Amino acid sequence: MSIRTATALAVALCSLPLLALAQGGGGSDAFAYKASDAAAKPLPAHGPTTVEEMEAFVDGFMSSQMKAGPVAGAAVIVVKDGQVFFQKGYGYEDFDKRVPVDPAQTLFRPGSVSKLFTWTSIMQLVEQGKLDLDADVNTYLKDFQVKSTWPQPVKLRNIMTHTGGFEDGGVGYLFAGKAEDLLPLGKWVATHEPARVRPPTTDFSDGTGASYSNWATALAGHIVETVSGQSFDEYVAQHIFQPLGMERSTFGEPLPDTLAPRMSGGYSFEAGTFKSHGFEFIHAAGPAGSLSSTVSDMARYVKLFFLNGGTDAYIMRIAKGDHASAVDLKNEVGSGTEVLTLTAKNPGKLGDSIRVAVTYAGESPESTFNLSVTEYASEYGVRDSRSNW
Repeated sequence: MSIRTATALAVALCSLPLLALAQGGGGSDAFAYKASDAAAKPLPAHGPTTVEEMEAFVDGFMSSQMKAGPVAGAAVIVVKDGQVFFQKGYGYEDFDKRVPVDPAQTLFRPGSVSKLFTWTSIMQLVEQGKLDLDADVNTYLKDFQVKSTWPQPVKLRNIMTHTGGFEDGGVGYLFAGKAEDLLPLGKWVATHEPARVRPPTTDFSDGTGASYSNWATALAGHIVETVSGQSFDEYVAQHIFQPLGMERSTFGEPLPDTLAPRMSGGYSFEAGTFKSHGFEFIHAAGPAGSLSSTVSDMARYVKLFFLNGGTDAYIMRIAKGDHASAVDLKNEVGSGTEVLTLTAKNPGKLGDSIRVAVTYAGESPESTFNLSVTEYASEYGVRDSRSNW
């Protein structure tokens, strides 16, 4: 809250109608409250309008959040009207060596926000006529078939809204201890197919049909591989990262030598200090969460949505009609929420979080501000924080 807004609020509270003292029944004094005839009017919204005001606001917000965590390092970028308005690093990417966070150079793990790139890849192939959101996913699978537990087939539309009815798991196989333990994506999804515990649905009315599924998202990435003839990593690099100029982003694990030196550490806070846990390997389920990126690169992706698909280098149409984008899938859980954090249709929704990293975004439709923060938290839990202007 800005000083001006806080002052205005204080003045508003002080100007409320005074209470009238009246004589109560039975000879005793009592307070009688007389309501104002005029209804209270909300204060006009006000937020940072200059880079200096934005920096002051974000500095205050991040100072309290990083102390409360504690948080070793974080990066913030604000996109306004399709352009980077503000960006700044806080704390350290390497706490022991005191290497400061650089929003353009330091890589973070945005976790399940990786799924956005999987959905974008799917929608590109839908636009090319190579995929159909309402076809049985087994149509596109060559190496194995999803079990026919229920009469209704699983569709990409179900996968992208987490309504495929899959049991979710991951303990012991979602992460790998070292690079040598990683499996190819196709082999991993075939080996760890979960049970189908309920029929798939497209009824999103009350949210009870949704069940979050990292496995199903990985399956969607494998379908991208099968249909495109490229590995998932190669497809995203060629068709999303390169056109958008996201030069410091990758789904690959281990990280390439050009990016590895600036990867931020994953920290917990123990015995009064930060302890690094190193790089987490999730590449076997990469489409669900193995992205490594900088906030500057992520801003390029955010700008894509502000520009309704237009970029200097490439056009990716995102949100027109039934077969145009995952942003049209109106589920309030899972992928719909993840995608809609980046559009003005649903302001203020949060992205996803994982064990030590969280990426979240908030938008105001009035001013088209977007705040995207990537931070490393000290504990497994991550607080729900957002800011709108």
